[in-house]
Amino acid sequence: MNLFVTGYGPFLSVAENPSGLIAARLGLPYRVLDVTFAAADAFLDEFAETDYDALMMIGVAGNAERMRIETVARNRIGRTPDVGEVVMGPGPVHAAAPSQLHSTLWSGFEQWLDAPEFEPSVDAGDYLCNYLSFEAARRFPHRRTGFLHVPLPRPGFGVEEMAEAIGRWVLGPLLTR
Repeated sequence: MNLFVTGYGPFLSVAENPSGLIAARLGLPYRVLDVTFAAADAFLDEFAETDYDALMMIGVAGNAERMRIETVARNRIGRTPDVGEVVMGPGPVHAAAPSQLHSTLWSGFEQWLDAPEFEPSVDAGDYLCNYLSFEAARRFPHRRTGFLHVPLPRPGFGVEEMAEAIGRWVLGPLLTR
């Protein structure tokens, strides 16, 4: 599998976004995106021209205790402005699309279900994480796409520990397929 990874930069009260730090530590091609709808769209436009067959997107969920494997992306966007003060909602991400799209990156392996660091999720929120996940799934139906939310770092479960768990439980099985 030819996998590309994204993370995000700072936004709202998150001065140092762990998703971008983790993306940089996984040993794969990656990009840290600005937390703007324009940056997400520009990245997806560029990604369309690449030969990568899979995209793992990482974002932070400040209220999470464990890393969340997002199994669906919903066709919804809220009213929270991006860091450029652009508001896209409330409303659908794409009016002509279905109400949700399933992640295809996680299909066929569930090793992470046995790991205490992870849990499944069916709600990626209504901000840029869900927006990017939905648009990637919609634009690239023949590529494997998936979103992973990480918690804010804490003692004993910091950026290094999260990157190591992702490597062992997620990347290991994915890249050996």
